[in-house]
Amino acid sequence: MSNVFTTDSENSLIIYHYRQYIYLRSATGETLNRSILLSNDFHSNLTEAIYNNTLYYAYQNEQGDILIKSILDSKPLYQLLAGEVGECISPQIVCWHSKLLLFYILKNPLNDSYLCKGILPLEDISSNDNYAPIEVGLFQSLPVVKTVPTKNNLFFIVDDGDTHHVSLVGEDFTLQTCEDHSKCESALQVQGEKIHSLQASLQQKEALIAHIKKQYEDLMETAKKYREEALKWYEKFSGK
Repeated sequence: MSNVFTTDSENSLIIYHYRQYIYLRSATGETLNRSILLSNDFHSNLTEAIYNNTLYYAYQNEQGDILIKSILDSKPLYQLLAGEVGECISPQIVCWHSKLLLFYILKNPLNDSYLCKGILPLEDISSNDNYAPIEVGLFQSLPVVKTVPTKNNLFFIVDDGDTHHVSLVGEDFTLQTCEDHSKCESALQVQGEKIHSLQASLQQKEALIAHIKKQYEDLMETAKKYREEALKWYEKFSGK
């Protein structure tokens, strides 16, 4: 899986994962530039957002921790330790009203219920009561969470199969009931059209990425054969 983003520069940014690695490539027109290794501890759930005209990304490592990084810095800007809060599921980041939000699902190990949470991971909320965490739940089955940002609204949608919960995130980052679901449906339609318009470009770039991955695997296999052959000759002439 890979995603394509654009900032104020003329380049498109392509972020993708391969095994435990997360890579970044830039593209100018139809030209793909050399890949850059961003992280080497990826396990699952890569999610990205443009924040302050910079690409930020979040993912989970093998321990289940959620890490947020910028493509400009390899060190985590924020880390939510699964060992301290419990099992975290399906993290996603989104930028809205010049803030970066992190949404995730927290599983309660005592009764296997699920709580959907939203926080401002890069903000100092210790002295601001308005930035209390967003919480929706509890759900008895694992819900699906979607965030749909528009110019004026951020829709927060939670669906566990039985309950379809639609809220708006206010300017003070508290949840408000969404009375008019037609607005949400319209926003989802617009988002779907935008995604559809990017498919041709994305598929082309994913084909290039797949080709790059195949080249990498072929090079690694060739290097392995050379190493085995060299070892045989070394053992033959060294008498071992």
